[in-house]
Amino acid sequence: GKPVVSLSMVGHTHGLDVAELLKGLQSGALVSLKLETCGISDADVTGVLCDLVRASPKLHHICLKNNAIGGDGAEALIAALEGSRVQKVCLDREKLPAACAARLDAAVGANHLPPKLRQALPQLLANAPRLTHVDLKGSETKRVGIMTKEEEARRQQARREHIPEAFDAAALRVLAAALERNYNVTSLDLSCNALTAGACGVLVPVLARSSSLRMVNLSCNMLGDAGAALLKPAVEASRTLHSVDLSDNKIAPQLEAQISSACFRNAMVHSGRVASHAPPRELTHPPHLERPRRPRPAAEVAEVS
Repeated sequence: GKPVVSLSMVGHTHGLDVAELLKGLQSGALVSLKLETCGISDADVTGVLCDLVRASPKLHHICLKNNAIGGDGAEALIAALEGSRVQKVCLDREKLPAACAARLDAAVGANHLPPKLRQALPQLLANAPRLTHVDLKGSETKRVGIMTKEEEARRQQARREHIPEAFDAAALRVLAAALERNYNVTSLDLSCNALTAGACGVLVPVLARSSSLRMVNLSCNMLGDAGAALLKPAVEASRTLHSVDLSDNKIAPQLEAQISSACFRNAMVHSGRVASHAPPRELTHPPHLERPRRPRPAAEVAEVS
């Protein structure tokens, strides 16, 4: 028959062996699993249930309340959740150690992240030396407001399979925390992600304090003047940011020019052309045009006098 997409059993199993039942569900089509008060033990979780989670790429909701699942079963489930799309797990939290419950929350929370961030996060947290550019660019269709049939079909499929696409506040906080601990990333691309001014409030602290970030691309978002006003002090406080792309964000030209000027000054300070303690000023010429005039030869000075 057709593969099972959703299974819900509460309080009774009708004489069925739950372990054998779960073995029969490993078709890859399962989306939701609810087994409340079914007498499931740590051994069931460690064995057949974890195998089911790994074999179900579309599974996003697991409810195992009122069962005999303790810390061992929860730890096995946490390991199985890595790389899955499960975004909600319901267990009897009072039966779990506090540290185990926190790890479970972290494992489930990681599955709410956009795929690109999920892929880059382990290297970000590990301070991988080769990871200098983080590409988290979104879809171009978000910028131009046009969606092809293929793009619409892809987004509908993502919704059905509960694949997060947008950077919500939680995803941005995860990214900011990872960047705070990283000192190798020099370039970050967050363009075309429909970010609003609220996103700037999350990113401002890390942009101001980062000792490695030099280029940040925030183009084709929805930051507006409010977002740019939040970014401006962070860029001025930074001594490493050389470029912040804010094009296509409906920002006032004067405000965008002030941020560009702060970036230009940071680049000049980094190159040694401007003292770090010098007061900020509007820089209108690139560094290669700001050359000191060559002194006139002594013979020419004598002839003039």
